[in-house]
Amino acid sequence: MRSSRLTEKSDVYSFGVVILELITRKKAVYCDGNNERMCLAQLFVSAMRQNDGRLIFDQNIATEKNLEVLVRVSELAEKCLRLSGEERPTMTEVLEQLKQFMAMLRATRETSAEPTEFFTVITVEPTEYFTVSASPSGDA
Repeated sequence: MRSSRLTEKSDVYSFGVVILELITRKKAVYCDGNNERMCLAQLFVSAMRQNDGRLIFDQNIATEKNLEVLVRVSELAEKCLRLSGEERPTMTEVLEQLKQFMAMLRATRETSAEPTEFFTVITVEPTEYFTVSASPSGDA
């Protein structure tokens, strides 16, 4: 159910949009080749429903070496963008998944002679930019 209230799960939705901006290198609302305004979240969710989510990845970061992690990150974004707030993960769950993805990227980077641009974009510790409250009341 949609409401106009801002909640903790609203932040999760917004973070899903940020993830999309990183993996596509597009703004949340952008103009396509025909100067038509496009909503990145809607385009992505539609593509995921048709199993074409990979098509909107930025080709500079969607390399064979990191495609598995990129697909997992996009699946996390899809969960964050669910219309029902109850179906979205918590920010704590998002953080845990991002930590797992970063470990996967580090392992890939250690076996790679040259890191890709994707490592630079994604491997910043997320806790440097936000904190996750574990308190039951939700107070940060």
